Amino acid sequence: VLGIGAGWFELEHRQLGFEFGTYTDRFNRLEEAMQIIDPMIKGERPTFHGQWYTAESAMAEPRYRERIPVLVGGGGEKKTFGIAARYADHLN
Repeated sequence: VLGIGAGWFELEHRQLGFEFGTYTDRFNRLEEAMQIIDPMIKGERPTFHGQWYTAESAMAEPRYRERIPVLVGGGGEKKTFGIAARYADHLN
């Protein structure tokens, strides 16, 4: 299972050198990431150009199964539920 979320722990972001950003920024990054990850785990090779991420024929190899289940975690009902409904198999 691939567990993914928008991130909530600012100290962890700083320690790893990632910009924490606003609540909206983090959810926009998650949405863009899922637009790349979702086709990759289905065996496709997406090309994507967004505000936060760019990918050119990205691939997930080796693939151990036909599709990896995705779990989206988060507390914001409006944004988290919407992203989970579009991309995830599970919501936490």
